[in-house]
Amino acid sequence: MKVECSHANCIRILDNSENNLFRSSINIRCIESLISFVFFCCTLTTHIEMNELTNESQQNSIQQIRDRIEKISFDQLNFIEKLEEWRHESHRLINQFCDLKRDEYLTKVEDEMNQLKQTIDSFSFDCDASNDYIQWTQTTIQSIQQQLDQLQQIQYQFGSFQLDPSLISIPEKIIDSIEHPPSPFKDLSCSSFQWTNQMSISIPPDHWYSLASNQQSILAASKSDLILFDHNLNLMKKKSLIPTGLKDICWSTSLAKYILIFPREILLVNPNDNSLLLESISIVSNNEQPWERGTTHQSILFLSTFGDNPLIVEYNLSPSIHSNKRYPWFLFTCQHEIVNDLKANNDSLGLVIENSLSNLTRLDIRSIKSFDCLHSIEIGKGWGYRCSSSIQHWILTDSYNQRILFIEKTNIYKTIEKNFSMKLFNVAYLRQNQFLLRTNESIQRLTIKNN
Repeated sequence: MKVECSHANCIRILDNSENNLFRSSINIRCIESLISFVFFCCTLTTHIEMNELTNESQQNSIQQIRDRIEKISFDQLNFIEKLEEWRHESHRLINQFCDLKRDEYLTKVEDEMNQLKQTIDSFSFDCDASNDYIQWTQTTIQSIQQQLDQLQQIQYQFGSFQLDPSLISIPEKIIDSIEHPPSPFKDLSCSSFQWTNQMSISIPPDHWYSLASNQQSILAASKSDLILFDHNLNLMKKKSLIPTGLKDICWSTSLAKYILIFPREILLVNPNDNSLLLESISIVSNNEQPWERGTTHQSILFLSTFGDNPLIVEYNLSPSIHSNKRYPWFLFTCQHEIVNDLKANNDSLGLVIENSLSNLTRLDIRSIKSFDCLHSIEIGKGWGYRCSSSIQHWILTDSYNQRILFIEKTNIYKTIEKNFSMKLFNVAYLRQNQFLLRTNESIQRLTIKNN
């Protein structure tokens, strides 16, 4: 192999086949340059080859993903299959229930018909029958005729079937993925909350600012008035002259009624009742501490007491109302701590606990089944925190600092402070990403978007 060198100090030719490589006066720097050049070429070639291999590998991976996506059958997804199984099983149970009620009704009607036949067969029209007997027979026949008419003309208006979502156990992960589909770009940008105040309505101030909602309505208190709104904050019904001192309101799905929590008694109100008639139930405060807050989970009602050394009592609402468990203060608080609020979320119970000495507040998330503490989240200084929850978030109002806290598990996603010039006294979950805010003189509907 012969390589010509263009360096000025080199003598013509470098011959690798000769044993004497340095028989000519060759500049060492030239050889180093030559070696560097050859090494660069080899490295460049290797790099290009590796890039080609990498690109080819990436292309193969992309194609594999594309093929996998194309082959996915939505109908064969495990959740869809389980949902369809639940649908068919539910249809079977509904059919079974309807067949049962049909058979019960027909059996009852058949028994009544047989009794009527026996009555008719017992009639005697002897010439010796008394006038009273004849009169009784005629009256009985007329009554039977009326019963038969009623049987043939009877009408019954079956109410529309309303599915209670709380009766269906769907994993929280599935629900979260439905409301917030996963995205590989989710964490590439700064996550933040934006909110829009869609509408508001003026309402006279109330010292306790009670507020609750269900799937159709919103119930709020104003001084001595009880006011029912629809989800667009249109006035539906109003009841005046209710007892003073209403502490809290919560909705019971099992009772299909709002629960009103007063210091010494618990009342119910049916939103479908035109007069919003208050109904008393057998739950009274039998100790020195009055009732303060309440929340429901399925057929369970949790009540907390006011002041230091609080008590949480668990009541079953169906099939009958009775006390189930009592949780003394030392299980969930320390000395000089009070429960400002409590709310149920899925299988968790959120307790807003304030230390009356340090003025520090935290949110304890406990298991409803075991009452074990799952998370404890420090909130900061302030007083009068109220909370609510959706499937994904806990939301707290801080009237002291005029702010809102959004919490997911143990992370505070965003604190909104600067946008509120008024004090926020209460919050209630409405639906999907909508909340209700209770200020001193208004109720505002808030829509939250996660960017």
